[in-house]
Amino acid sequence: LCVRELEGIPLILDNCNIDSNNPFISQWAIFTIRNLLEHNTQNQQLVAELERRGPADYSALRELGFLVEERDGSLLLKPVRKDS
Repeated sequence: LCVRELEGIPLILDNCNIDSNNPFISQWAIFTIRNLLEHNTQNQQLVAELERRGPADYSALRELGFLVEERDGSLLLKPVRKDS
């Protein structure tokens, strides 16, 4: 069985977030996704068909001083101003 058949790609994508306990997890997840998609049209199609749901809980980002904002169909990570 491959990662796609085991429904592992969405699980790996879930690790593309900031985690203060494991600061390099997002880099490893992105690297893994890159390797899974390279020259693999089936994996590319699966990712293209995924539905973006946005951040479910971004309290960890707020604690680190960031806000998530949607603009033109993309999610932006913005630092929170200290005076707000």
